[in-house]
Amino acid sequence: MRRRRNWRPREYDAMKYRYLILLLATCIASCTVETRVDSDESDTLAAEADSAIPSSRDTAVAGTRLPRPDSLWQSASDEVDGARLYPVDEADQDPSFFAYRMRLMDAVVRRDAEALFELTSPNIRASFGDAAGHQGIREMWDPDDPQSELWETLGTVLSGGGTFMDEQYVSGDVEAAFQAPYYYARFPGERFDAFQSGIIVADEVVVRSEPREDASAIDTVGFQIVGVESLEPVGTVNDRWIGVELDDDRSGYVPASAVESPIGYRAVFQKHDGQWQMMAFVAGD
Repeated sequence: MRRRRNWRPREYDAMKYRYLILLLATCIASCTVETRVDSDESDTLAAEADSAIPSSRDTAVAGTRLPRPDSLWQSASDEVDGARLYPVDEADQDPSFFAYRMRLMDAVVRRDAEALFELTSPNIRASFGDAAGHQGIREMWDPDDPQSELWETLGTVLSGGGTFMDEQYVSGDVEAAFQAPYYYARFPGERFDAFQSGIIVADEVVVRSEPREDASAIDTVGFQIVGVESLEPVGTVNDRWIGVELDDDRSGYVPASAVESPIGYRAVFQKHDGQWQMMAFVAGD
């Protein structure tokens, strides 16, 4: 069963702002792509997109199984510096996926269940249990309800960047694959325990000695992997905090909105016959 999360109004406002920024950027890029296609460069564009898809790290595969988080990342990369995990988004390296994600984000902003299902596989993996397909999504999330937590949760995943998947997951009728968000796709599981780690997804986040805004500051962190005993927040509905442990064994609290889990909700997308679909939307292991 999925863990319910009580969203604060300011978290939701910040998330909507992030959606709008990404939608604007995507729209501008999409218009650029459309102009190029209209000028008889579609074949060249497709070739450029295919050649631009990078070799990503060993990650989850949609439709069949998703490896445990501790199998992620077999080597270090430029996105990791010590205990830092910097944001990365490779979506613009494939114009077809970039445009697809725009449509999906638009469905999320409009909270349009039918548009969402048009962009997802009928066999989408909805959990590590029995829930599967569009019916599984309906049973778990009730997407016809505009207040469903699906929209906020999926929006967070889509606005969290991501990477294309390794060539081993691109075979047969799978032409390309993408995974989101970046803190799942790039989490160095061979170095950190995914079940006891959180990722700071903002810069210059103040770590405080107690879970309140006026508590003394211990340190400032940004885009770092920190230890967590629990991702269940403490504090009030409008003032939520997560306890974290820094790499020098000091502990404190950061705003709950600044921390994400590498085993939280993530999505996997595949391209079949030139069309992208969301093949998995799951959390946990």
